[in-house]
Amino acid sequence: MPYLYDDDIMVSDGWLVEGKEDEYKFCDIIPFLQAGFKAMLKDWKEMFIFLDRSTKSLVVHSMDQLPFIPDFESFTAIDWIEIE
Repeated sequence: MPYLYDDDIMVSDGWLVEGKEDEYKFCDIIPFLQAGFKAMLKDWKEMFIFLDRSTKSLVVHSMDQLPFIPDFESFTAIDWIEIE
């Protein structure tokens, strides 16, 4: 699902990049994301972000259940069903 963030992410630190040993600020991992690497905050467990080149957005992969936030087209669809 899309990784939700705001402009504070640019100055956040504690980022780890797959295959690298150092900790980075987010602004320093952008080239790694563009090169196809995965990244995670040092406190994250079984969760990482990566750049989805087809949608040109950051995506989060997580084993945790995250809330579903439909895009506008899905939100306004007329084929929703109620599950009881």
